[in-house]
Amino acid sequence: MNDSKSLKEFHFTGFQPKQVDLKDMQDRSLKKIILIGDGMSGKTQIILTFGQLVINYLKKIFQNQSESYRDRIFLGKAEVALGSFEEELTPEFLAWVEKNGFIVQYGRVSWDLVKNISLDTETIGFEDFKMIFPYIWRGQTFRVSIEGVDVGGQNIYDHFRSVMGKLAGKNDLVLVIFDKSRAFSCWNSIEQIKKLLDEKSGTTEHVPTILYVANKVDIEEHIRSQKWRSETQRALIDMVKLALNYGKGSYSLPSLVSKSRQEIKFTFQILNDSLPFPDFEAFIYNVIRKNDFSYPNTMTDVNTRAIAREIAAQIVFDQKVVHNQSDTFMISVMEDFGSLLFQRRPLALQYGGAIEYTSEKSERDPFLRVREKWNNYTCTLSSLNSESIDSAIKATGNARVFLAQMGTFYSTNALNGLGIIELFETIIKKKLEENVVISTDRPEGVIRRKIKRF
Repeated sequence: MNDSKSLKEFHFTGFQPKQVDLKDMQDRSLKKIILIGDGMSGKTQIILTFGQLVINYLKKIFQNQSESYRDRIFLGKAEVALGSFEEELTPEFLAWVEKNGFIVQYGRVSWDLVKNISLDTETIGFEDFKMIFPYIWRGQTFRVSIEGVDVGGQNIYDHFRSVMGKLAGKNDLVLVIFDKSRAFSCWNSIEQIKKLLDEKSGTTEHVPTILYVANKVDIEEHIRSQKWRSETQRALIDMVKLALNYGKGSYSLPSLVSKSRQEIKFTFQILNDSLPFPDFEAFIYNVIRKNDFSYPNTMTDVNTRAIAREIAAQIVFDQKVVHNQSDTFMISVMEDFGSLLFQRRPLALQYGGAIEYTSEKSERDPFLRVREKWNNYTCTLSSLNSESIDSAIKATGNARVFLAQMGTFYSTNALNGLGIIELFETIIKKKLEENVVISTDRPEGVIRRKIKRF
């Protein structure tokens, strides 16, 4: 994270290091915050980035108020005191935050979040987080406490209503995180939210405040570029031709993590001019990670998996409904296709090491069972061309069409911190103001719509 940029975001906000009065703080709990969203939408990264920004902010306060730091600066060692905010957390700093009751915690990890929390795997179930820090509001220093739950994305929207009912009350706040680089994922999430709001339309007693967040704006811009689309088209078609011609109709894919923890390969035969969906998205995944100059930095491995799944879904769905565009048919396809896409997550299984390779490829082999679930959704290779791939990529990066229906939403880039401070400032101020007026109005802009091709 760029330190100068992250500090600049604190100007003209309630995050004012020089204005904090530790001797006159009022405690204020901001109730529960619940983060939900499709897998790989960036929920955990948003919390970790905000946590790091809070740590940077606390270090600035510590520098301003610590006698030991002022002494070190006076002795000409300012480069130590005012060095990188990524430096080690000193015992003096940790003693200071403990004395003042400040905390940055995710799950069981406190303070060293970036070093100790991996983003390579999805959040399983729920993970708690808690942050306590000073905040200036209306001239008063508050020691605000933000507590919440990061809800894992796997199968989350199948259980959305029960999760909301059990976790969220009318005084709580729900952050719905969308991946702006994946239109299909956004569509799925929005449809489920609409169902929830429709069911709650008769009462506001238990409906929490909901804020919508469009994350990964950098990835959206990246994949929408003409250069990226052209290079991905060419590389994918070349890979398919290689399998058909030089591979004589067979192809190998790097696959599950074996018991020896080494990447292995499965070899498959192309049958009936088609690729099963798990193999097709693996093709796209390998194309991106081998040809994208930004991999694995901007286009991280997690982002690459997510985009590969989305592009594959766009192509396969389009091939499935191209001859039948009736709403009834598309809805039936979406329900079945969506349940597979957002529940079984073949690429996550295939590359994540979630299941072990078994040498006997029997019907009970878990990977082969996953592939069998996708028998009705394959990519027809003869229909695959530059135009269809380009159309799918454009559709993938067109989530803004669906997000516009949700009314006001916040755009963020959780990796570099863009928009994170603004988002949490909104949350903090909203919660502080709720001590005067508690609003349970239904969010504007939520409307029903017919399903459309994407």
